[in-house]
Amino acid sequence: MDLVSYTNYWGFFPCLLAAILVLLAKKSGSDSLGAALVGIVMIGLSALSIGMLTDVSNFISAIEGHPSISAADVKAGTTAANLWVLVIPAAIAGLGVNLISAWATK
Repeated sequence: MDLVSYTNYWGFFPCLLAAILVLLAKKSGSDSLGAALVGIVMIGLSALSIGMLTDVSNFISAIEGHPSISAADVKAGTTAANLWVLVIPAAIAGLGVNLISAWATK
């Protein structure tokens, strides 16, 4: 497995958890307390994904000197990790805030 695939795997993991949480919120109703709790959990998942994807980027930087890993793979893996850390946490937190605001304005 190359570094970009490794990074994408860890990027899709929070997306999968967020999709499961959205399904739980939809099942409970958008204006219920359960949806607000799911929104709070999604904001926490957003913070967790920032830390996790930053750690992936640090891991890629730490193995940079290994002989079996090329500099192009390190650059591509770091770029992929940096893109995931910018997009995914913002999207997950945005969904969480939307669920909380739907509950608060009911």
